[in-house]
Amino acid sequence: MGILLSSPVAKNIFLAMPEHKRYDFIRNTSVLFAAEEPFLSHTRLALSQKPYAAYLLVQLIDRDQFKRLTDYTAYLNCVNSVTTIELEELSLIPRNEEVFMNFMRYIGLLDVSDPRKVEG
Repeated sequence: MGILLSSPVAKNIFLAMPEHKRYDFIRNTSVLFAAEEPFLSHTRLALSQKPYAAYLLVQLIDRDQFKRLTDYTAYLNCVNSVTTIELEELSLIPRNEEVFMNFMRYIGLLDVSDPRKVEG
């Protein structure tokens, strides 16, 4: 899956999709491989690169998704791949605004020693 998503053709097809279809693609790809953890981890790693990273990040910071994370590699790759400006733009999109606010509240509630707070 990583080789396919890394190809220039796949990236161009993804970028040609309307914005809402990009979110659907990331969500559907994750759901497709969610049954098997090794496949999900590899898929998330492939999606944590540009141009997919911003869309995966929105999915990963969903409070329920973030609670279940045990491997933060894909999350950290997304954070490193997305610029501050892109994060600001993402957080201003009405459908994402609540996700970002809930994530910040959730991280704020966690104990300092919790790995989710350290990674988040």
